[in-house]
Amino acid sequence: MELIRQAEVDLLFDAHSRGSHPDYEKFPKGTLGFRAPNQHSLRWIAMTHEGLDPSLKTVKDIPVLDVPREGPAPLRVEFSDPNQGTASRLEARVTNRYEVAFPAGRLRFVMRKGNYQVAGGKRLQVFDSDDGQSTVVDVAAAFPARGATAVKAFPANKSD
Repeated sequence: MELIRQAEVDLLFDAHSRGSHPDYEKFPKGTLGFRAPNQHSLRWIAMTHEGLDPSLKTVKDIPVLDVPREGPAPLRVEFSDPNQGTASRLEARVTNRYEVAFPAGRLRFVMRKGNYQVAGGKRLQVFDSDDGQSTVVDVAAAFPARGATAVKAFPANKSD
């Protein structure tokens, strides 16, 4: 408990359980201590560059996302072709069936070596693989609640 106080911990995630932390009432005021309800769920904790998103005031502000063990995943990506460095054009379709939006999602395209631009997201970085055979394109995109988003990577000019 002293370490929690000294380090000014904002959030303490205590794994998966139905019960509360036995010393929760001793946490410093403003510390969020919680658990995921069971092993078939997780908590989506919104963060900023400064730490915990200031909109999170109580544990109830942190949504529980159920993760089914069968059927399609509620948050998933499907690529138009294998994402392994052989394609010069790829589309990633991200499906989000959760009630929670993911405004700062990330995708990685592994493309045939070349110069690429993207549509449907913001290109974060581009670099060649260590073996020099592929180009990696990292992209940021927003994935709305209960929706689908298409993000494309394609040659930056006609000669590619």
